[in-house]
Amino acid sequence: MSETTSESIKTTVPEDGLGERIRQRREEKNFTQEALSVLTKSKYIDPECKGVSRPAIVGYEKNSTLPGARELRILAEALDVTPSWLVLGRYDTRRTEDTATVLIEILRDFVLQNSRDDLRFLFSSTKNRVESLDPDLRASLEIEAREMARAETQKRNKGR
Repeated sequence: MSETTSESIKTTVPEDGLGERIRQRREEKNFTQEALSVLTKSKYIDPECKGVSRPAIVGYEKNSTLPGARELRILAEALDVTPSWLVLGRYDTRRTEDTATVLIEILRDFVLQNSRDDLRFLFSSTKNRVESLDPDLRASLEIEAREMARAETQKRNKGR
């Protein structure tokens, strides 16, 4: 009777590179682990402002632990990548829509809290960045900004 030995074959799956991708993107953004941790606590990234701790980030980068769904979402937002890129190493085309939604929300908050002069300054100081956006995204932002300005003007005129 012959004895068969089976070797366990380790297969590599995309999520095995998750820690390396977190570290790579963090370094591309010139963040320390501490800076990334602080950024994840921003209310724009984590509405609960809990974020991801520095020790957790260290564990993820060393591949000793894996982030849960919440942490994955927060890290993707902070690093400006999609969760699918962190997990699988490939980009998801839906990110443009998410970016447009976030930019529109930030613009709405800014308009509600600041004067028209401040808004003009914002647009003039970021004009080069806005012009470098995808044309469809830029067009949707410009339409949204015009609609918001029109609504703000109507609201001010009603108060007179």
